[in-house]
Amino acid sequence: MNKSFFHKLSLIIFTFSVLLFETSTSSLKSEKHDQFSESSKSILGPGLNLKRQNTKSILVALSYDGPTASEKFESLLLSLNSTEFVNRTNLNTKYSILSTEGGSSVFQLSISDKDYNALENSKDVIYVEIIAYNSPESLTRGTLSDFSQELADLLETPNEGDMQIRPFDVIDAQASNFSFTNDFSTWNYQKYAPWQLGRISSRNSFPQNFAPYGQEYYYPPALNDVVVYVVDSGIDSNHSDFSGNVRIGPNFVSGEDNIDYNGHGTAMASAIGGINNGVSKSVKLVSVKVLDRNNDGATSTVFQGLNWVLSDKNLSYPNTPAIVNFSINFDVFSPSLDLAMKNLANANILVISSAGNYASDACNYYPGSSKFAMSVASVLPGNDTFDKNISDYGSCVDILSPGNRVFAAVAGTANQVAPFIGTSIAAAIVSGVAALELSNNPGSTADGLKGTILSNGIKGVIHEVPENTPNLMLWTGYYGKRSSFGYF
Repeated sequence: MNKSFFHKLSLIIFTFSVLLFETSTSSLKSEKHDQFSESSKSILGPGLNLKRQNTKSILVALSYDGPTASEKFESLLLSLNSTEFVNRTNLNTKYSILSTEGGSSVFQLSISDKDYNALENSKDVIYVEIIAYNSPESLTRGTLSDFSQELADLLETPNEGDMQIRPFDVIDAQASNFSFTNDFSTWNYQKYAPWQLGRISSRNSFPQNFAPYGQEYYYPPALNDVVVYVVDSGIDSNHSDFSGNVRIGPNFVSGEDNIDYNGHGTAMASAIGGINNGVSKSVKLVSVKVLDRNNDGATSTVFQGLNWVLSDKNLSYPNTPAIVNFSINFDVFSPSLDLAMKNLANANILVISSAGNYASDACNYYPGSSKFAMSVASVLPGNDTFDKNISDYGSCVDILSPGNRVFAAVAGTANQVAPFIGTSIAAAIVSGVAALELSNNPGSTADGLKGTILSNGIKGVIHEVPENTPNLMLWTGYYGKRSSFGYF
């Protein structure tokens, strides 16, 4: 594991039990986050100093919630025989409660090395996790000329099978078990769609995929509302790719307005549900800002965001199916994040995550290896080749999706788009397909939704897929006739 991303500060999560606390010990990946950024309007106490010298920032989890959780936590602090925690007077100003969801309570505070050691040796501690602050995976933004040059390079050594010109009405038949109607005359289509949309509604990569906007995109009618929570850097709802389908949720980043200064979240939202560039045009998008202008965040910040999703789903959309797009990767395992992911899964909210942009084994990163998330790797445009220079790979990958030179909205502009590169946006495209399925099958469970997407993936069509990586390409299930095309 690459330790170079670690900051000097560490985040420690303790879980100790009052009732038996079931913990998951499954193999999990880790996300990348570089800088600590706490919620500006969150649950942090006003006097908390989380970066004092010779201290550690920690999370402590109790195995139940309710009004007595704080009393139990304070009793534990007082038992340390610490000069910092002497009596209950003003003790509640030295910690903050981050969550009381799912039968557990999570507290955050800054603690000295001495007191940390006392806590670590407490008989009530079930596990200790040291978490570093790392930076989330980057999303490279290209240009149209960059896209054209990349395709020119690919076409110099094309895959022979991909260069066969096929009639539009000749499709290799593969039955779809999506919930969509097989009456393709009722499906919607988008003329001059970006290449990534044409690709996922095709069983094969046709030559017209080689152009940025060169093929029609076919997608089923939406029958029910679906919500996708974009846990990211925010969303620029003023971009023309959105038509009132964006709700700006909370901001958990201190010192910043609830604006997408980085552009990562806006690109994700555009690929999921943009009018021109999105997979699911009618989906409701909810921004949950956990990353700052440098695309940096911390596990504590992300933890708050994921817990807010669970609470908001129950409060705002109790009868509407939901998905979480989580295009963030850490290179350490976080029991707190995994607990949040588990709670989402138990609520039938599928978390779809990026595999990572490290050209490495995805099992070394979180949450891709988690059983509570669906991990997505990237393929190149035009020649149906695995994106081996960037994308993570391995047995922890679930499915492959367009993730290189994917067109999406540029934050801070009225209508600009750009080709983006990264497994982040590959995951966003899968979230869009998941939203299409939920719209037609709102009663699907999280496991059922994931299984449906995987069972409809096209096997064996992607070239140069690394060993132990599933050769399974995302597909919407369309196999009807296709019209003629033209380049735009």
